Amino acid sequence: NNSDNFRTRQMYDIGAELSTKLIKIFNPKNTFADKIKHEFIPKIDYAFTPNVIQNDLPYFDSLDRIEEQNLITWSLTNYFISKNIKKTPKGEEKLSYRDIAYIKLYQSYDIKKKRDNESEPFSDITLESELNPNRFFSLDMDIAWSPYNSHFKTVNIGNTLKDNRGDSLRTEYRYTSSLSKTLYSKITIFITDELSTYYSIEKNLEDEQIVETQAGFSYKRSCWDFNLFFSDSDDEQSIT
Repeated sequence: NNSDNFRTRQMYDIGAELSTKLIKIFNPKNTFADKIKHEFIPKIDYAFTPNVIQNDLPYFDSLDRIEEQNLITWSLTNYFISKNIKKTPKGEEKLSYRDIAYIKLYQSYDIKKKRDNESEPFSDITLESELNPNRFFSLDMDIAWSPYNSHFKTVNIGNTLKDNRGDSLRTEYRYTSSLSKTLYSKITIFITDELSTYYSIEKNLEDEQIVETQAGFSYKRSCWDFNLFFSDSDDEQSIT
């Protein structure tokens, strides 16, 4: 029962997944790790949302519309977790764990596109990965490759360096086919345990122009945080 002041919509969605988990334990017993657990998870997902007319509902942006969906997605996910055993001065064992690597490969098949006779029902093949060999360095990457033109659609490769205080330096190469090729850098410095300041810059590698710079402060407590930053880009300057 809709009125001019109150609108509702009712929709349903259907989902299913089929997966398993394979686990293997390695025993390197070196300074890097005493044990490493490898989890391999192959999975197939199905997601369906029907087409429902929503023209009578208010529209502000794309979030106000729930799109029809009929997707099958396959994925292969790998987790690597290290375990270290250390002796305390009292002779007791102290265990520590770290997620040292994450690798996921996935792709979707759009049944709706195939039903509508669209030419490219398969999505890009996407690879996501993170590598954390120790608490001072991390490397991450996400790559999307088109099965139709055999070219990379996106390539994002980044790394982060940290110290004991939590100060960090982040650099990232960002590539989007036919749109941009940029280098992003960000430095974060902790003034106190709760207060930090940062500065970031993104530069277009093709024309050597600055895409955006940001500078700001962040104050974080256990249950709330406050952020203030200034942003300067080609077409906008803002304080948030």
